[in-house]
Amino acid sequence: MPMTLYHFCADRHIKGILHNGLTEGGLTEITPHGFILHTGWIWLTTDPDAKKQSWATRNAIQYSRTAWHLTVEIPDNELDRIYDRQRLRAVYPLTEPLFEGWPGSENWCVHHGRIPREYIKAYERSL
Repeated sequence: MPMTLYHFCADRHIKGILHNGLTEGGLTEITPHGFILHTGWIWLTTDPDAKKQSWATRNAIQYSRTAWHLTVEIPDNELDRIYDRQRLRAVYPLTEPLFEGWPGSENWCVHHGRIPREYIKAYERSL
């Protein structure tokens, strides 16, 4: 049975996502020597409520990062590409600060690799 997860995005990204799928994303590790960016990781959540996405602040950016709500179904044969906080920490220990202090982060996970358009089962404007 596929796993249903959710992704939120800004107006500026929806057309590309609906055409190409979810293709961009990354993880940042914070080291004493600076940042390490790991590309190819798409952020998802098990919580469908855009209002509960604590990362969706406008403090650093001037647009809504939750303008669109996407329902994504990851097929059984790709469930090994889903990493929750604990599994991700085992691979990239310095990503732990990405979760610390963010309400709702217990619902976050990442998918390693591109998520094809076919996996996006629904999309709608967030209220």
